[in-house]
Amino acid sequence: MINESIFQWIDCLKKRPSMILSGKPITYQRVRDYIEGYLSGLDTWTVDTNIYKDMTYYFAKKHRKPFGSVYFPAYILHFYGDKTEQEQITMLLETVEGYFRENPDWGRNHILKEQYDFVGSNPLQSNPNQLNVFDLFQSEKKETIQLGLDAAKALGFDIEHFQADMELLYAWIYSKEDISEIDLFEKIQTIHTKESLGLLCRDLSNVPPQIKYLQKATYINLQCNQISSIPEEIAYLQEVVSLLLSDNPLCQIPVEVWELRKLKRLFLNNTQLTTVSSNIRELTQLEELELSGNKLTTFPIEICDLYKLKDLSISENPVTELPEQLANLTQLQSLSISRCQFEGFPEVIYQLQNLGSLYAEGNQLQSLSHKIQNLKYLRSLHLSDNQLSSLPDECFSLSGLMYMDLSENQLYELPASIEGLTELRDLDISSNQLTSLPAEIGRLIDLMDLNVSNNQLETIPMELVNLTELRYLTLSENHLKEIPFAMDRFPELQYFFVDGNQLSSLPEGIGKLTKLQSITLYNNNLTSLPDDIANLNKVYYLDISDNQFREFPIAVTKMVKLESLHMRGNQLINLPEEVKNMTGLLKLSLDYNPLQTLPLVITLLSQLRYLKLQSTGLHELPAEIGNLTQLEELDLSHNHLTDLPTEITNLQQLEKLYLYGNPMSDETIAKIQSWLPNCEIILQPEVEEEE
Repeated sequence: MINESIFQWIDCLKKRPSMILSGKPITYQRVRDYIEGYLSGLDTWTVDTNIYKDMTYYFAKKHRKPFGSVYFPAYILHFYGDKTEQEQITMLLETVEGYFRENPDWGRNHILKEQYDFVGSNPLQSNPNQLNVFDLFQSEKKETIQLGLDAAKALGFDIEHFQADMELLYAWIYSKEDISEIDLFEKIQTIHTKESLGLLCRDLSNVPPQIKYLQKATYINLQCNQISSIPEEIAYLQEVVSLLLSDNPLCQIPVEVWELRKLKRLFLNNTQLTTVSSNIRELTQLEELELSGNKLTTFPIEICDLYKLKDLSISENPVTELPEQLANLTQLQSLSISRCQFEGFPEVIYQLQNLGSLYAEGNQLQSLSHKIQNLKYLRSLHLSDNQLSSLPDECFSLSGLMYMDLSENQLYELPASIEGLTELRDLDISSNQLTSLPAEIGRLIDLMDLNVSNNQLETIPMELVNLTELRYLTLSENHLKEIPFAMDRFPELQYFFVDGNQLSSLPEGIGKLTKLQSITLYNNNLTSLPDDIANLNKVYYLDISDNQFREFPIAVTKMVKLESLHMRGNQLINLPEEVKNMTGLLKLSLDYNPLQTLPLVITLLSQLRYLKLQSTGLHELPAEIGNLTQLEELDLSHNHLTDLPTEITNLQQLEKLYLYGNPMSDETIAKIQSWLPNCEIILQPEVEEEE
């Protein structure tokens, strides 16, 4: 019950606000906070009171204003935002005082239909089911949810229908969870407060109209489902900022989506769209638009009216040209036109002077204009899989460029002007026709990733040693017979690929690359490895397949972190005892070596998961094979095995066993299958995957 103290407090606040507020500047928010703090200290203040709703009614009736979903004290700002702050504070205090003088017994819980029956425009009364019951909820606590339900029932809402909607929507959102034990109030609370809806890859086929209740949602991700249509109720979700619908068979977008005026991100990749509505221009706040992987034959010109757009992708559409109006998108920072059908580079792109990333892979581009120098803020340029045979010098004047992909073109040389790319971190010029590299490439001292694989290089310039920041160096599939410098000049190197060349030895200093993790050397002419390779205590992957090794390199057995070793296609007939020290080895490939018998030392590698012994001339397996209890895959194909030892039954972790190409009877294979009921026996060759 209210006592006289509250009126004394309000009077004091009116007359001497500076004293009450400790000398702080008087603001509406600060007065509001002090009032709420005072009320919280009263004995009658409880969480289940509907005081703000009651005060809203009192104020609305007094000032002849409509009663809706905006409550006191925000109600004053809503209808009297043009008043001075002092006038708003006065109205706030007068409302609190007037309400309590008319309701001296405040403290009882009461929400009656009569309270809301006053003359005025009440949207809830005119159509109670137009929106939803959440308009009557003051907070998400269980007690106030019940009050909101009571109020809705008094106002004519179909509460049973509403509760059924809550059950349906909750079940749809949490389809993979048992929801039968979850309290209805918890379901309502969850839906009422949900700001993020992430249902990625849930095999959903529909979106229920009850989605309209998620009116606080700002993020909706329905990507990678089987949804063919979006209900018109999506229009209720006016707070949505991100709507992700990619990878669904939508074919068309409902007009209601264009009413979501707060949208900043719209993803419609791979949705089978053939056109985009002209109404897309209504999404004036849009910053990111993804339309790749559709069936658009022309660029939707209305997109050019989305002046806040920063990121646009129309990749993988049969588009052949871009409109001149694209130049209107002056804030565009990223543009993707990859794998379209552009035969010439669209000239309008040169006008997008704020562009930071350009993706134009997989077209039929034959040349670039000197105008590319206009793109002075370009940081990332992707031009792979085109028909470029040369590049203008202006392309190498983009001093801010950090990533450049020119792979899979027809380039015969790189100009000396490449030295102008002083900020470059990543350069991919693989799969071209290069016969040499310019010495100036050594001036790209910040380069971290260099890929020159699949060219016609016979030598590499000494100046490469200046690239001391390299993490990735890929020299694969060239005609290199040697590396003409010591490798210790690359102290940061982590991945080294030099497969598919004609190396007969490795360069000095490779053992000093203490950060190296992976070495790929297959298909060369190596017969040995340097002893200092044993110092590489971070290398977990080593591939020396298809070389000329007749003996297993002892230094390899000292590489303490090695997990995956590939030595297929060499001339090994045995393994040294030191192999037993490779206790961390998980994968061992010895295919196409003339072993004849399985070296017993292999059976001491207790952590081994994958063992490949295809075409090694085996006639039998030793019983010790049963020691490899962690094996998941065992390849014994194309040998001379007629049976397997009973100890193979110890391999209960085995998932795949390759036996094709062995002279085994059907009865033997059936017996092995009975021994390993959970293992797949492979009796036909599979398409070999790259390792």
